[in-house]
Amino acid sequence: MEDISRGMSDIKAAFAKNPEDKIAILEKQRERHLDEARKNRQKAKGILAGPARLRMAEASEASADEALAKIQKLKAAHGIEDAPAEATGVEVADRLREVRALLDQGLITDEEYARKRDEVLGDL
Repeated sequence: MEDISRGMSDIKAAFAKNPEDKIAILEKQRERHLDEARKNRQKAKGILAGPARLRMAEASEASADEALAKIQKLKAAHGIEDAPAEATGVEVADRLREVRALLDQGLITDEEYARKRDEVLGDL
């Protein structure tokens, strides 16, 4: 099933009218491969299916790497830069906890903590 999906994505990417469309198709394809790899790694915990599922996961990860290489090549060829990543609420919360831990351990001052906290919250 994955081979059919990959083949359709390759065809769509080949006929996309502009590089942005090709990149979007390849990014979706890459996400599907990574999702498939995660599922296979999860299923690999069974004793009998383990080795086969791990090979399937590795094949999906390799396909995801190929898609990423195509994306990077297209972006470089057309001068397309990556959009700055937006911080998610989880990332911000983790960063705030890290900064608070530094303060609690006495590794930074109250002023440094306030400045860093404002910087982290500014990423939202």
